[in-house]
Amino acid sequence: MYRDDTREQIESFQKSAIEIMHTLGIPVTPHNYTVWYRYVRQEEPELVSVIDALRQTNDRFTHDMMDSLFLQFCEDINERELIRLRDELQEMVTELYRTVSDLSGESSGFTSTMIECANELNEVESVQEIRVVVARIVDQARLFGEKSARVEEGLDTVQLELDSLRAALSLLQEEVRRDELTGIANRKAFDEALARQISLSRRRNRVFSVIMVDIDHFKLVNDTYGHLIGDQILKYVAQRIDVRVRHEDIAARFGGEEFIVLLPETGSESALMVAEGIRQAFENTSLRSESGKEMPGTVTVSAGVTEYQFGESASDLVARVDSALYKAKNNGRNQVCLI
Repeated sequence: MYRDDTREQIESFQKSAIEIMHTLGIPVTPHNYTVWYRYVRQEEPELVSVIDALRQTNDRFTHDMMDSLFLQFCEDINERELIRLRDELQEMVTELYRTVSDLSGESSGFTSTMIECANELNEVESVQEIRVVVARIVDQARLFGEKSARVEEGLDTVQLELDSLRAALSLLQEEVRRDELTGIANRKAFDEALARQISLSRRRNRVFSVIMVDIDHFKLVNDTYGHLIGDQILKYVAQRIDVRVRHEDIAARFGGEEFIVLLPETGSESALMVAEGIRQAFENTSLRSESGKEMPGTVTVSAGVTEYQFGESASDLVARVDSALYKAKNNGRNQVCLI
C-alpha cells in the first residue's frame, strides 16, 4: 500500500504532518503522528473530511479529541503499518546520509554507519529488530551532531522524525503483545517475560512463581448465554486478575478461558495467597448486565500455583502449573492447588 510512494512523497508527508502538529500545538506522540500522517497523505477520505471541518471551525485538537480520531480511523495498526514504518525509516536513513554526504572528515564514519543500517533494515522481520536499528541510528546522529556544528541544524528535523518513529515503534511493540479482547498481556508477552525471568533466576538465583487461572464451566456459560456474554466475562476476569497483582507482575491471557500470572521475587507460599485472593474476589462477586441481558450471576475460577525450580525449562514450569490447575479443577473447582 505504501510502497507506491516515492521518497520525495514520503518525506513531504512526514514534513507536512509534523509541521501541522507544531502549528496546532499537538504533541508528537505515536497516536497523533499516525493520525496526521494519514491526514496529509489523504488515504482516509472520512478522516480528512472530519479534520477539515474541525479546522474550519477553529476547534482545538485536545488530547481527548486526538484519541477519538485515532480510535475511529487509525486503530487498525498491524503488519501493514509495520511495513510502512520500516519503509519510512529507510527513507530517513537516506535523508541522514544525504545531509552529511558532502561533509569531510568526521562525516565518513557516520555515513558508513548509515549505509550499514540501511542494509540491516532490508533483513529485519520484527518490531524489536527495527527498534535496535533505530536506537543505533539515533545514537550515531547524536554523536555526530555533537562533533560537527555544521550538520547539527540540518539534523534537527530528521532527529525529530526519528524520535517520533521510535515512539510509534514502541506503540506497535506494545500492541502486538496485548490480548486484543481483554486488553492485558497475551501469550507472546508472557512467554518473553518468562524467558527473561528464568535467565535472571539462573544468573542471580532469584525465586519466582507462576499462577494459572481457569474460569469454571466456561463452555457451559458460552452455550447458555452466548459468546458475546462469554467475551464480557473474559474481559471481566482479566481485569479482576490484573488489578489484584503488583505492577511488576505479569498477568496474561494464556489462551481461551485460561490466564497466567508471573510473580517475580515471590515464593510459593506468597503466590498461594495471591491466588487465593484472586479466587475469593470472584466467589464473592455477582455479575449484573447493564444492558439488561441475562448473566450467569457468580463466576468462579480455579487456580494452580507453582514455584520455579532452578534449572528447569519454561515448558516444564508451565506443565507443572498446568498440572496444579488440573488438580484444582479435578477436586471440584473453585479452589487453589499448589504443586
